[in-house]
Amino acid sequence: MSAFNENLTLDQKILEWAGNSEALARLKKVEMAQRQELAKELFPDPKYGTQHHQLGGGYKVTLVHKQDTKLDEDAFALIQPELEKLGDDAKAELTNAVKYKASLVMAGYKNMSDTVKELFDEAVVTKDASPSLKLVVPKEDK
Repeated sequence: MSAFNENLTLDQKILEWAGNSEALARLKKVEMAQRQELAKELFPDPKYGTQHHQLGGGYKVTLVHKQDTKLDEDAFALIQPELEKLGDDAKAELTNAVKYKASLVMAGYKNMSDTVKELFDEAVVTKDASPSLKLVVPKEDK
């Protein structure tokens, strides 16, 4: 099943897609601004967790208030030696608080010897990412 009307030419399909792409970007910005404004109006003093604003007739607006908490890797690298000097208990606490996730470094991967790469490839997953398209509009001559 095609996402386009079957009677459209390739140029018309490109223009329709480009218009939808621009509309989606605008709509995302508008939705975020509206969501933030409504959240402030309905929940002026939000508590962490889930809250409800009753609208009547069984309708309600639900707000999930949360924080994103991340580790500043550069700052952590600076304080890590000091934390480790605090002893084994501190090291155990760090082990429970910091998770290291293996990730692929493409430059190193590309430079691997064939022997290492052959075995390492058993743990590497490669799949196509979503395509990226951009319509480049010619600049007008002045």
